[in-house]
Amino acid sequence: MKLNIAIIGARGKMGASISKWLNDHTLILIHKENSLDELTNIDLAIEVTNSEHVLKNTLTLLKLKIPTIVGASGIKPSDYERLSTQAETACVPLWIIPNFSISAILMMMCAQKIAHHYSHCHIIEMHHPQKLDAPSGTAKHTAWLIESTGGPKTQISSIRSPGIIADQHILFATMGETLTIKHHTESRECYKPGVLMAVNHILQLSPKLHIGLEFLLSL
Repeated sequence: MKLNIAIIGARGKMGASISKWLNDHTLILIHKENSLDELTNIDLAIEVTNSEHVLKNTLTLLKLKIPTIVGASGIKPSDYERLSTQAETACVPLWIIPNFSISAILMMMCAQKIAHHYSHCHIIEMHHPQKLDAPSGTAKHTAWLIESTGGPKTQISSIRSPGIIADQHILFATMGETLTIKHHTESRECYKPGVLMAVNHILQLSPKLHIGLEFLLSL
C-alpha cells in the first residue's frame, strides 16, 4: 500500500537514507525550518531529527493525530507516561525505536536474557563525531532492558570519533570471568530492514506508546 509519509529531519544522515529506502511511497520531506503544523493528509511520520527537537516534534505530531515512528535519540523514560497518554488521547500509535538494526536488537535481547547471571555490566558505545547526544539512545535502552529484568546497575561510556558509524560493546563481569557482546555497523544499510518493518507494522498497533522492535522478533 502506498502511504503518505512525512520524514522529519530529512536532511540528516538517517533521514536521507530513509527517504531513499521509502521511495515507493509519497514522501513529504521536513527540515528543521519547516512547520509541522502545516502537515495534512499524512498516514504516518518518521521523526529522525536530534535530541534537541525530538520531544517537541513528537508532541506536535501527536497533537496532529499522526501515527509516529521516533528514531531520534533524546526521549527519556520519564517522558514515556506523558507520551503514551498523548497517543491514547489522539487515538494513534507512537513507536519509539532506539535502533533499527536487527542485529543490534538481537544483541539487546541476548543481553537482557543473560544479565541476571552477572554482578557488573559496562556498555561502551561509539559513534561518529556528528552525533551530539551521549550516551546514545541504544545504550540507554540497553541499560534499561538489563536493569528492568534484574540485571546489574549498568555503567555507560561514550566515544565520538571519525571512522565510526555506530558500535556498541556490552561487557558483563563476575568473579573470575567476563563476557562481551559486540555490535559493529559497517553502513547505514543495516537499518533498512528495521525501518521497513516499522513502516509495515505501525498502522496495525494499538493507540498508545510502543518501545523497540523487540516484540516483533524472537530468540
